[in-house]
Amino acid sequence: MAKIGFEKIKFQKQYNNQWTSLVIDGKTYRFRSKFESHWALYLQLLKENGHIKDWAYEQTTFTFKDELKGAKGYLIDFDILENDGTFRYEECKGFLEPNTITKLQRVRKYRPEVVIDLIMQRIPKKGNAERRAARILRQELARRVVDGTKILKQAGII
Repeated sequence: MAKIGFEKIKFQKQYNNQWTSLVIDGKTYRFRSKFESHWALYLQLLKENGHIKDWAYEQTTFTFKDELKGAKGYLIDFDILENDGTFRYEECKGFLEPNTITKLQRVRKYRPEVVIDLIMQRIPKKGNAERRAARILRQELARRVVDGTKILKQAGII
C-alpha cells in the first residue's frame, strides 16, 4: 500500500507526540517528540564532557528483507560513538508497543553484535507494558532499559 503523507499526522495524534525542532551544536534537528529532543540535549552534554565521542539522530536503519510479515526495517533513534570507537544505539520510547519487541527480536536475529539501550520516558510499573519491558531484558533484546526522565532530571535538562 502506498503511503501518501498522512502517516505523520496519525503518529502525532496516536501517541500525543509533539514534533520539535532544535538547534544543537549549530545543526538543526527535527525530533518526533519532546522526549527525543531532551535526550539529544543529554547526549550533547555527554559529548561536551568527553563521556562519548559523538552521537547522530536517525542515521541507521536495520532492514529485515527475509521477513514476510511485520516490520521490514527499524530506524534507530540515536547512534552513539563511544570514545573507544565502538558504536551502540539508543531507542527512545514513551510507550512500549508489541511491534517494538518484534523489531528488537529481528535486530537480535540478523545483527546479534548490535548493542541497543532502550530509553523509556517512564519505566512501566504495571500491565502489558511492564511485561514487555521485562521480556526485552529477559530475552536480551536490549542491553538495558533506562528511566530516561530520571536521568534528564538529574542532568538538569528537564
